[in-house]
Amino acid sequence: MQTRVIMKSRVSVTCIAGMAGLRGMKIECEQLEGDVFRINLTGRMDLPGVDGIETELAQMTAAPRKAIVVDLSGVIFITSFGIRTLLVHAKAIHCRRGNMVLLNPDASVSYILETAGVNTVIPICRNLQAALSAVAEPWTSPDDRDL
Repeated sequence: MQTRVIMKSRVSVTCIAGMAGLRGMKIECEQLEGDVFRINLTGRMDLPGVDGIETELAQMTAAPRKAIVVDLSGVIFITSFGIRTLLVHAKAIHCRRGNMVLLNPDASVSYILETAGVNTVIPICRNLQAALSAVAEPWTSPDDRDL
């Protein structure tokens, strides 16, 4: 079964951290089939990187959006600031009876996320088809998850 991706709209924002010598993050959002949104992150999810995208990420995950796929394939480094940001937005989406999944983090980022236990709270998928299936799963109550 092939997944058909329909791009209805695309918003691209490049956020550069304000500290000299540090690279910022790039954030893009696109609408896939139905009401599923894919947020593509590129760069380092450390304090300057997260500070640079926080406002845009909050807008891109805000109501009424309930099905969010966060593509981490372009994230080369993540710290506790990045993990916290992902958990805060996943919790907000979950409180609206929605789902958020993480898509295709590279090996080092995946190792950090799994070591921190993020994968027990936010599903991590290796391909878009699995991510679309995961966000389409029925919503479960907050008592069923450890957000």
